[in-house]
Amino acid sequence: MGLLSAAIGAAFIAVTIYVCYAYADRLAAAVGPSGMNVILRLSSFLLVCIGVQIFWNGLSALVKTLRV
Repeated sequence: MGLLSAAIGAAFIAVTIYVCYAYADRLAAAVGPSGMNVILRLSSFLLVCIGVQIFWNGLSALVKTLRV
């Protein structure tokens, strides 16, 4: 059951990414240059947040191993 759920989830994400790429030019034309700037800044911020979280998790795991 878990494998089926993972496969369905992966397929859903793949289809979503495909649709986003397929209609990216239409979305860019609809929101305009300032809207694309906002979307770019928000996605960049989310990427930085994910990177900081990964760094924080690694650093905290390293500190836990050094305290032993």
